[in-house]
This record gives sequence, structure tokens and C-alpha cells, in this order.
Amino acid sequence: MGENRDIKITIKEKLASVNLSDGVDKEEAIVIAQNYLIDNGLDALLDVSKVRKTDDQKSPWGIEDWLISFSTTSKARRQQGLKWGSLLVNKKTGVVKYLGEGPDL
Repeated sequence: MGENRDIKITIKEKLASVNLSDGVDKEEAIVIAQNYLIDNGLDALLDVSKVRKTDDQKSPWGIEDWLISFSTTSKARRQQGLKWGSLLVNKKTGVVKYLGEGPDL
């Protein structure tokens, strides 16, 4: 329990140093995504310390996002076929969109 609390404190400390005025780089996007999971109670479903994948995404409309995926936390969810959850973090604004969980990457 203490380790999880320490991880959350570290993430909150890192979030305080994120500067959105110069855009969002990959490391900042990870911190923003981790913080979103914690603030929305999704850290019970997804392991904020285990980033599975980070991709650079550009939509046909020119919107650029970071795609950040995390491993699920529970064996039961993995047995249901849910192995990861993903979020988009906008490269300019840091706005997060939760995409949900899925089978395999």
C-alpha cells in the first residue's frame, strides 16, 4: 500500500513541473496520463507505473496526440481479455481523452 502511495506522490510532484506553454513532450505526456488515471480512480484498473506503449499519433484532421497505454492491474481483468488501457494526450494542450481497455497491443 505504501509503495502505491509513494508512486502517486512522485507522479503529482512530476506533474507540478510540466510546462504546457512549450507543448507536451513524451515524458510529460506520460506524467499527464498517469495523473489522469489517479484523479479519475482508474489507477485501480490500470497500473500507472507500467507504461506498455507510447506512440506519436496524428489524425487526418491534423490533431496531434500522444497515445499512452498502461497494463491492467488485475488478474481477473486479464482473464477477461483486457490487458491494457489507453489514453490520448494532446501535444499542444495536454488535454486527455480516455480510450478504454482492450485485448492486446
